[in-house]
Amino acid sequence: LVSFALIAAYLSLRFKFDYAILAIVALLHDLLVTLGLFSILSLVTGYEADSLFIVALLTIVGFSVNDTVVISDRIRENMVKDRRSSLKDLVNRSINETLSRTILTTGTSLLVVLALYLLGGNVIHGFAFTLMVVFIVGTYSSIYIASSLVDDPDAVEVNVVEEDRAIVLELTVAPDDLGKVIGKEGRTARA
Repeated sequence: LVSFALIAAYLSLRFKFDYAILAIVALLHDLLVTLGLFSILSLVTGYEADSLFIVALLTIVGFSVNDTVVISDRIRENMVKDRRSSLKDLVNRSINETLSRTILTTGTSLLVVLALYLLGGNVIHGFAFTLMVVFIVGTYSSIYIASSLVDDPDAVEVNVVEEDRAIVLELTVAPDDLGKVIGKEGRTARA
């Protein structure tokens, strides 16, 4: 939670508060998808999470936010350069300009992790496999989740509510825009 707050503070200062919230939404997507996949994997194969699994989940924070920052920075640069284009065109151009960098970075990281998986011992297999999943999911969310929400910032409504000595972040997604965020019929998510 502290890291989420610091990430949001940095992105708010560097870009806009909207971009910070969208990066956190993409990061929550990464963590939830990875945890969901490994929950299913544990039911099917009996996989047990260990300390290296937690380390791999923490790695997703840095990796995913880095990709999101690169794309958000390019969107901001293009907004300054070209004030006539629509936001949708600017976001599309920004993603296309950073796509090769994102794919090369992820591909190189995946090659290293694949080498760890194939050449490392049994102790490192779970960690390497988790990192492979994390890198793929993180790249997907940076390109498709955070960027598409920048294109339509009204798709997600964010409310911070204090409830029973806890701060609750509510993300409400309009039914028409839900396909952009999670691809299912939805509701308000609370974290």
